[in-house]
Amino acid sequence: KVLLTGGTGLLGKRVAQELRAAGWPVVVLARRVPPFSRRVPGVDYAAADLARGVAPQLLTGVGYVVHAAAETSGGREDHRRNSIEATRKLAEAAHAAGVTGFIHISSLAVLKTSREMGRALDESTPVDAGSLKRGPYVWGKAESEVLVQQLSRDLGLPVRIIRPGPLVDYTAYHPPGRLGRELGPLFVAMGPRRGALSVCDVSTAARVVRSYLDDFANAPPLLNMVEAPPPTRGELMDRYRKNRPDLRVLWMPSWLLQAISWPAKLLQRVALGAKDPIDVAAAFASERYQTDLAAQVIARSSARG
Repeated sequence: KVLLTGGTGLLGKRVAQELRAAGWPVVVLARRVPPFSRRVPGVDYAAADLARGVAPQLLTGVGYVVHAAAETSGGREDHRRNSIEATRKLAEAAHAAGVTGFIHISSLAVLKTSREMGRALDESTPVDAGSLKRGPYVWGKAESEVLVQQLSRDLGLPVRIIRPGPLVDYTAYHPPGRLGRELGPLFVAMGPRRGALSVCDVSTAARVVRSYLDDFANAPPLLNMVEAPPPTRGELMDRYRKNRPDLRVLWMPSWLLQAISWPAKLLQRVALGAKDPIDVAAAFASERYQTDLAAQVIARSSARG
């Protein structure tokens, strides 16, 4: 049996569907049990506040835990409680129940940037822990990943960590935020049309999670989960325009983003009093990833599927 947290979200629901289709018994833990119309057929649901702990009976017969839940709104305290402390309580309960494996769904956003590292990011890139400069969500995800690695060492809990890139759903596609913004009949697309933009389709991620459960012992301890090779910005835009032929696209080149970035930061400081103004160019920049491992894992998961 698989215990899945975050199983009502964009990624979690697709994971639940993938696991059920592969024959895995699945129990989804959520703060509120969803109505029948939003449940995955054949999946059991139970209500639980992870930050308060997990009742032992919920882990009866569970072999694996897939932890995809995290706070998505609020401030630092909300993320401390519902991401970090929830991860601690769940991992401790999983250890006490003697589970075979614990899969922690993190995020590529927790890594130091390629600009900081001076190279493409890979599984050896350090986590940018203890920093709120990218907001409480990324801070909570980073601290949760560091915590689960520490608990794995302290408790002897078998842990695997998957870090999905920006999530998209190719079956109901909407462009990722780094591609640009839609303004009425116009989509302002940022960066070079031929430039790569790493994303992760939820169906790909779900297959990878299922493949980890199929062969947990041999699954990579850490995986930066992106499509390999990554699509270009133009390909992602063309995919969106297939269902939006009326949408006009304005491409804003990288040099122009760089040019307006400094004045925009100055305006935020002077007019809005922002202590940490948003860097417009960085907000739409493309991170560089080494995708060899992701390509191997995706290929294996597709072959098994």
